[in-house]
Amino acid sequence: MKTLVNDDPDKAIEEASESLLALRLLCEARQACGESPTKQINGITIHAPSGGLDQWLTPFSLSSAAKDKIAEVVNLLEEDKQAAATKLFETIKGNDNRKIAKAISDFLKATE
Repeated sequence: MKTLVNDDPDKAIEEASESLLALRLLCEARQACGESPTKQINGITIHAPSGGLDQWLTPFSLSSAAKDKIAEVVNLLEEDKQAAATKLFETIKGNDNRKIAKAISDFLKATE
């Protein structure tokens, strides 16, 4: 889990929840859009990550000097969610759309 800010466990939990929500929203958008970067659903335009790993990492405030940006994002999450997130990102790095779709589904189930 992310390092506690001013030893405030509530702040750390809030940050972990926000990071999980952001990653779940990316996954849900990708499920809704498929391989397309955008899709109209009931008059609402959904934008989803459709390219490489960078599009998945953009919403997170990452250190520009970070060597392992996946680990930095994963560490923002609560410990019980980290393995699922790591597996998701490793699959995204492989850039196989069929495997990514399954990894997204698995991640969403694991983080319900």
